[in-house]
Amino acid sequence: MDEPSWLRWAREAQAIAQAGLAYGQNEYDLERYRKLRALAAEMMAVGSATDLRAVENLFAEETGYPTPKLTVRGAVFRDDRILMVREEADGKWTPPGGWADVNESAAECLVREIKEESGYDARVVKLAAVFDRHKHVRNLTSPYYSLLCLCDVVHLRVDGRRTTDRLRDDRGRFLQRERPAGTLVNSHVAGMGHAGLRPPPRPQFAGGLRLSQSRRTQGAALTYRIERDGFVVSDDRAGIDIDLVHGVLKDAYWSRGVPREVVERAMHGSLCFGLYGPGGSQAGFGRSITDAATFAYFSDVFVVEALRDRGLGRFLLEAMMAHPAHRDLRHMLLATDDAHGLYARLGFQPVPGGPYMNRLDLTIYQREGNGS
Repeated sequence: MDEPSWLRWAREAQAIAQAGLAYGQNEYDLERYRKLRALAAEMMAVGSATDLRAVENLFAEETGYPTPKLTVRGAVFRDDRILMVREEADGKWTPPGGWADVNESAAECLVREIKEESGYDARVVKLAAVFDRHKHVRNLTSPYYSLLCLCDVVHLRVDGRRTTDRLRDDRGRFLQRERPAGTLVNSHVAGMGHAGLRPPPRPQFAGGLRLSQSRRTQGAALTYRIERDGFVVSDDRAGIDIDLVHGVLKDAYWSRGVPREVVERAMHGSLCFGLYGPGGSQAGFGRSITDAATFAYFSDVFVVEALRDRGLGRFLLEAMMAHPAHRDLRHMLLATDDAHGLYARLGFQPVPGGPYMNRLDLTIYQREGNGS
């Protein structure tokens, strides 16, 4: 994007002056840098038709070595829709995010911004692009970079309750490709286009068998991963210790004596999750049989005996239920003889006449945001 020469000159002069004032030692040199800063402020004020005192105050606040500032923005997709929020400053639509804050990682900052601006709990999947704003925004006084991240909405709170769809059209969700006529969007949306961000496809199944344990965007595999207190739940089957899984299941009351070959075939036809400890060793396992649209059956969920009674079973189930393949399901089902209390806290109810418990939501398609 072309920008006026005066803006480029003023910005460069201000940067030189700022660096000189930060590291200069000679008083005569410092005075020259102050004059250069004043000249840069006058150039900026005249060129942008801005009050000179305001520009001088803005430049005076910038100290230390001049370097671009940093913002974080999240691309949160649901099917072919993208989460957008309205900026208070100009009323335009933008991906959620804001300035990076001290004492927070970029991911922590973005998760907080998405929650504050939209009400959604989210997780950062990957860094998709670094967007140099001054190359796309005309008359940008201070250069800064935007970290554009691909994110997922996590539909399960820590307490196990589903996150509700609280966004209305006037707050920010609509189809990116079919946004309402006359809708104003800011330059972050253009940045996402340059980054090639697109919604990740649904998990692919054929004949009931999951063909891939990774979702793919722009040719790169995205592994689902949730961390808590040093423990990790992941859907990457490469890390699963089949010997450990078989060893536990062949002695479990629901699958006593199951052959290893049956366990392998069951895993091949399922979406599998591993629970891993701080050192990376496997601490648990679970799998689901799902159509990734309406129904999922959770099976073979366990935590190794040495790590039980530490809340890890609940963590594993919460992470499994929050997986994108289990998003907005109408029906979840499982069977248990000894963990009714755990599953009840996650919203499951006993099915009369057997070991089954389910979560059945018959109004899911009537609620705002879920219907066609």
